Amino acid sequence: MAGFVNRQNVGKYPLTKVQCEAAFKLIAEIAKKYNLDITPQTVMTHYEFGLNNPKTTSAGKIDIVYLPPYPDVIQAEVGNYIRNKARWYRTKI
Repeated sequence: MAGFVNRQNVGKYPLTKVQCEAAFKLIAEIAKKYNLDITPQTVMTHYEFGLNNPKTTSAGKIDIVYLPPYPDVIQAEVGNYIRNKARWYRTKI
C-alpha cells in the first residue's frame, strides 16, 4: 500500500483481493504450524499493535487500517476481519 493516505487516497499500489487472501491463508498456516490461537492478542495489525504499545516504533502506523478489496470493513474492524478470515482458512488446511 505504498503511498496510502486514507480510504479515498489509497496510493498507486493498493492491496488486491489475491494479496489479502494469500495473507489471511499464510496467517492460518503459521498459526497452525505453531499451534497458536488466532486472537487479538496473537494476531494484530501494526495499527493495533501501535495503539496497544504507544512507546514502540509501531505507534502511529496506519497499516493496515483499510482493505481496498473489502471497502465495507470499517477501520475499527479490519483486525477482526483479518483474524476471522484466517480462522476460516485454518479450518480448510
